[in-house]
Amino acid sequence: MKPEHIHIICYSPTGGTLTAARAVASRYQGAIVTETDITSPSFSAAETTIPDADLVILGTPVYEATVPRPAVERLRQLSCSSTPAVTLVSYGQIDFGSALIDLEQIAAAMGLIPILSVAAPAEHSLSTEQAPLGRGRPDEHDRYNLAHLSPPASPTPVDRQLLPSLLPRGSARVLTRVPRRDLQLCTSCGLCAQRCPTAAIDISTLAIDSSKCLRCFACVKACPEQARSISYTIPILVRWFFHRYHEKERTPICYLPAGSTLKDLPTWLL
Repeated sequence: MKPEHIHIICYSPTGGTLTAARAVASRYQGAIVTETDITSPSFSAAETTIPDADLVILGTPVYEATVPRPAVERLRQLSCSSTPAVTLVSYGQIDFGSALIDLEQIAAAMGLIPILSVAAPAEHSLSTEQAPLGRGRPDEHDRYNLAHLSPPASPTPVDRQLLPSLLPRGSARVLTRVPRRDLQLCTSCGLCAQRCPTAAIDISTLAIDSSKCLRCFACVKACPEQARSISYTIPILVRWFFHRYHEKERTPICYLPAGSTLKDLPTWLL
């Protein structure tokens, strides 16, 4: 029996993860789809009710090979009642590291039952026209593939690729500066502050607290006037590194959660 009610719980500062989660949900035509957005720093678990559903899709992006800290903190405040769950991470076309395994563990701690894990390519948060990586993803082709996933062939991997694993923790801060604001273009609309997942942008002055800034660049993507921009500390290194992965073929792929087998999957899932 296919799910009649799907609930998406998502942390998605730039929208890529939510797009991917909605694409997975679209597989089950006719199902009611509801959403809980935990991206905003004003999110309150005490004011949030997770509805009873037949399936939960739990989604976050990958930051430096794992689940971003704000997402972990907010998800740990939620509890669910033994609902089957698809855990989904979107990653910037390089590697998803330990994020899927980490998210499976978080889901289990929330009371969910992970039944499928999905890794979806997305635009890298540091991507620019000068150093593109996954621009515009998940695109229409990705969304189609996410809605028509093939049965998983292997367990969720735990090994990271060598090159990404050599990058230090905090590499986004090392490779980029706090997003700059062009005062001639800025209209002081405050949208960047509203979209910041860590409240790093002062709503009055629009100044950024560098100690809070994750370098997710949601503010850059949100600005309608393109008044904020990404600036690399070592441009030639970023361009070289991104070029290594720009042409690599990445497609959405699903895995069996740790400890599961194909026999454990509900017949309606895929």
